[in-house]
Amino acid sequence: MLSASNISKTYADRTLFSGLTLNVSARDRIALIGSNGSGKTTLLDILAGEISPDTGSISRQRNVTIGYLKQEPIPLSGKTLLQEVLEASSEVSAFKVKIAATQESLSSETGPVRQSELLQQLSHLDRAVDAAGGDDREYEAKTILSGLGFKQGDFIRPIGEFSGGWLMRAALARLLFREPAILLLDEPTNYLDLEGTLWLEDFLRRYPHTVLLVSHDREFIDNVVTSTLVFEGGDPNAYGGGYQDW
Repeated sequence: MLSASNISKTYADRTLFSGLTLNVSARDRIALIGSNGSGKTTLLDILAGEISPDTGSISRQRNVTIGYLKQEPIPLSGKTLLQEVLEASSEVSAFKVKIAATQESLSSETGPVRQSELLQQLSHLDRAVDAAGGDDREYEAKTILSGLGFKQGDFIRPIGEFSGGWLMRAALARLLFREPAILLLDEPTNYLDLEGTLWLEDFLRRYPHTVLLVSHDREFIDNVVTSTLVFEGGDPNAYGGGYQDW
């Protein structure tokens, strides 16, 4: 799905890593372990395509989707929390925009022939929403938000009302709802309480795709991953199992 071949990255006079080769397959669960500044986040940036390695190459399977949780809050908008998450599902969102526009046209249309055409369009769009997940997707979004600690009353609150830590939870919810083929998570538990962390552990164990994560929570790593990439002195090494296995 994704591979890095003999890549290196240097900042100023410091080489973070060199000769790094990594092959990521479907349903891999990989933790990146190392001290602060050892290159873990830099590698995620490279895999996400946000920066380029100094040497080597990155190859991605065609049409593979990558979702990246960075240690930055999501940009603020005038939308509600639930709308912000639901818009991560572009297909359903696009249909709902078309439905709203068609309903507006219908409300001002007086010609019977055109009214009939618009009603047929609405029926077609409703079926398309159902086929794309529709109400089930909204239920899924609410389940994810609840798992990360949001209350039902929070769903209709403007996203701008939330503090930085809760905005990070919202960004995580949006990403999990998107369900990309490769999920890159940089310190996903930093803003979670114990209950939220346990929920995320269970979610990631059941996640049907690939996960790469950076975390200092050793128990979280052991409960989620199947292999580790340890950054030691610019020469990352891969090991089977989690933190305790390493």
